[in-house]
Amino acid sequence: MPGNDPFQSIDDNRSPAEQFEADRLDKEGIDETKYPAQVDRAAIDVRREIAVGKTDDPTDIGGTVDRFNFDEATGMFYVEGLTAIAGEDSTLAANLEEYDEKQVGKLAFQLNGFRHKLKTTGDPLDIDRALEALLEKTAASAIDESIQSGRNEGAGLRALRNTNSVSDLTVRLFSDPRVDAYAQSLMSQLPGSKISRDELIDKLDEARMTTPLWDHQREALKRWHENSQRGYVDMATATGKTVLGLAAIALRYGALHPKDL
Repeated sequence: MPGNDPFQSIDDNRSPAEQFEADRLDKEGIDETKYPAQVDRAAIDVRREIAVGKTDDPTDIGGTVDRFNFDEATGMFYVEGLTAIAGEDSTLAANLEEYDEKQVGKLAFQLNGFRHKLKTTGDPLDIDRALEALLEKTAASAIDESIQSGRNEGAGLRALRNTNSVSDLTVRLFSDPRVDAYAQSLMSQLPGSKISRDELIDKLDEARMTTPLWDHQREALKRWHENSQRGYVDMATATGKTVLGLAAIALRYGALHPKDL
């Protein structure tokens, strides 16, 4: 009987996607461009144990979409919405076609979960910038993996800056024409949903370069390393002293950008 199996839909006649659409999208004023924001909001509601989804029963108060079927319920709408925002002929639309819609729904759920976890506990911090940094660092690891497998030599990720929601961040990510070579690895390398806030902060604190160095920075770093990591730099304004210093920290305690390995 429906309801005995926690993984079985309460309404056998409607898929999780149809239940989500009826509950959150089939409303006046919500067109396709607003779908991603609705999915983002639903992801947070699921985390807060607020009912998402409903059956055909008019007395049903909702709650048919959860963390187990969120990707199935929302992935299609997230892709439709992002494509509507960017345009059918956009790089984003082309990149999204390479991935199963459920994977994109899972990514949305993960990133919103991280955002919620960072926002609700602990000391104040710039949540959006922290999420950008987490995705950039994870993407750098994924680029490393794609280079090692020969899929995307010399890859680099466009900087993710000034986003204010998970859907905005996802648009920036999939608008990068190079993302198709490593997005699969990126999705698999993101922390799991059970990661704690402290573990997320530790991930953010990792010494990892997310952008490649300029030639003169790379040469200076090489000389510094070959001289027992001792020396100083004399560089003109705006030629990258700060970035070079960060690279020295990353070389000693973390990882450089894959292009500089």
